[in-house]
Amino acid sequence: MTTSFLRWAPLALAVSVAGCASTGPVADRPMPDGPRVADYDVRDLEYPALRDVALPDIERVEFANGLTVFLVEDRALPLIEARALVATGSVFDPADEAGLAAVTASAMRTGGAGGRTPDEVNLALENVGATVEVFAGDDQTTAIASGLSDVFVSDILPIFADVLMAPAFDEEQVGLVKTQLRTAIASRNDDAQSIAQREMQQLLLGEDSPYARDVEYATLDAIDLDDVRAFHGRYVHPNATVMAVSGDFDADEMAATLRSTFAGWARGADAPAPPAQTFQSGPGLYFIPKDDVNQSTILIGHPGELRLDSPDYPAVLVMNEVLGGGFASRLFQTVRTDLGLAYAVFGRYAADYDRPGIFFSGTFTKSESTVQAAQAVREVIESMRTTAPTDQELSLAKASYLNSFVFNFDTKSEVLNRVLTYERYGYPTDYLQTLKDRVEAVTAADVQRVAQRYLKPDEAKVLVLGRAADFDQPLTALGTPVTIDISIPSGADDGPAGDPVAGRAALRRAAEALGGADRFAALTAYQSTSSTDVAQGQMAGATIAGTTLVELPGRVRSTQQTPFGEITVVLNDGRGLLVLPGGQSQPAPPPVAASIRDQLFLDLPYLMARLDDLEAEALAPEDGLDRVRVRAPGLSAPITLVLGADGRPVRATTTQVGAEGPTEATVAFSDYRSVGGLMLPFRTVQSQGGEVAQTTTVEAYDFSPTVAADAFDLE
Repeated sequence: MTTSFLRWAPLALAVSVAGCASTGPVADRPMPDGPRVADYDVRDLEYPALRDVALPDIERVEFANGLTVFLVEDRALPLIEARALVATGSVFDPADEAGLAAVTASAMRTGGAGGRTPDEVNLALENVGATVEVFAGDDQTTAIASGLSDVFVSDILPIFADVLMAPAFDEEQVGLVKTQLRTAIASRNDDAQSIAQREMQQLLLGEDSPYARDVEYATLDAIDLDDVRAFHGRYVHPNATVMAVSGDFDADEMAATLRSTFAGWARGADAPAPPAQTFQSGPGLYFIPKDDVNQSTILIGHPGELRLDSPDYPAVLVMNEVLGGGFASRLFQTVRTDLGLAYAVFGRYAADYDRPGIFFSGTFTKSESTVQAAQAVREVIESMRTTAPTDQELSLAKASYLNSFVFNFDTKSEVLNRVLTYERYGYPTDYLQTLKDRVEAVTAADVQRVAQRYLKPDEAKVLVLGRAADFDQPLTALGTPVTIDISIPSGADDGPAGDPVAGRAALRRAAEALGGADRFAALTAYQSTSSTDVAQGQMAGATIAGTTLVELPGRVRSTQQTPFGEITVVLNDGRGLLVLPGGQSQPAPPPVAASIRDQLFLDLPYLMARLDDLEAEALAPEDGLDRVRVRAPGLSAPITLVLGADGRPVRATTTQVGAEGPTEATVAFSDYRSVGGLMLPFRTVQSQGGEVAQTTTVEAYDFSPTVAADAFDLE
């Protein structure tokens, strides 16, 4: 147990603070004879009306196989970019293979193509300074190629075409993509705001919705090479693809080249319609406990009704600006400026191209103002329904949108890519220009009308993530909270259910074989001193001396002398602290604290002392030896104990989740000795993924340790 904490020891925080300075034009700075003073009032300045933005000449070409291509010449730089949108994405994943679209898209690029190996593709692109990328979204997959114009047709386009039409899907690369996604799963609970956004999405859409479900270890494990090839064959076709090419070329010549390049891409089945999006309506209060943060994340949301082509969308755009669009918005002025509750506060009613969006509002505030901040945000949202925008609010909101409008047309490629998206979803090419005209026509009455129709704070779901012990008021001041479990499923298959009666009996026999259940129940604290030979990781080959103090039911202080210096790990009430070499301390991330807690149950004195808290099932014997599957509150994955003929545990097996996902961990117990009437193993060998990770030799146990008052402090 002592040295299993070592895999977390290298963790460290890197905090950077970026400063910014603001300087005005030289002419506005104070001069030696005093500052310059304008002889006019800037509030009286008048500006000319915004000019219409002219679209570049765009050529649209349709090929016989159904591929549609848009071309625009841009000779400003010797560069060419091609972008393809394919009508497929994660919403088409089978539920038990969530992640399939992401694996397929990434492996299209990394797995080799057109007879080239992955290394050959990488080298060919590197030699000409080009990039080719493929990534999957919800309902579309995007492929991009870019590089110098003088080598685009000869060196880049053939690879781009092969990646789309004939990816090799190298098995090793598919496995690497899955490993990368497992790493993302392992870290998905590290960022508070990401957690809250993910969980709110599931609250509004349903956790099983194709638009909100999570990729899990189990769903990745279910994906094999044949699944990836079948997904590509089913969905990636020219008649399901639209393409845009912009840059330094002649449009007619490029059209002919593309026609020849993609001529062999066979038409496939028509692109399927994406699954229907459904909403989970109704109010509710939800809480995500996260004790390693000192500020709360608050989200308020409800289902939306609008698509981007809705007649009311322009008025909603202006409403968004009044509500939460910037420094002058009502949310900013009230929650941040007037009440001083947050640095960031936001509110926006969203819309999508082909389905309704959702309304999201919220703030990030210190823990001690959680309930006050949530109430303040809700009150401001309600004010949008009851109070029409003032002339100044309306003017600022419309100007905020209209004055930034030109930035939608920075480059010809940006314009072309927007036209490509409009083609993909069936919108007119001048959609953005007509939207500008409609925004200019919005009135204060329009804004209040859409606020009253579409904003529904009484039907909103409120989600709070934070540390409840520090809140200014109990969450019950907002309603009756429902706690959300964000633990990451290990993906391990527990196998068939066992016999709970026989399991309890076998576990009791093990406790008696180790000295008696009553003796273990009397334990309140113990300390072990040990040395560990490390066989894996960056400390492989080192011998680590360590001391671990345990105070039941769940407080731990482990100190280890590593080649890098002394490392201390503390666990107290589910929260952890790391003290690194040099004395630098930091809160242990939740996955680290959970790992420490899980590891405790692999320490036999602790396991047997918690006997009354355990659930046990007897499993089929293995080589004539009894097996017991054990579960406990707070334990991430069950532990299977194999008991020897004398009743003592021979080994324990469980699933542990690391940076690359779940692996099987086994601890073998041996060299049992009597200590204070208890029989305990003085040698343990821990294996990860079938290979020995570390061997620990216990030097001494102390069942009456001196526990300092600050031993488990987390400050």
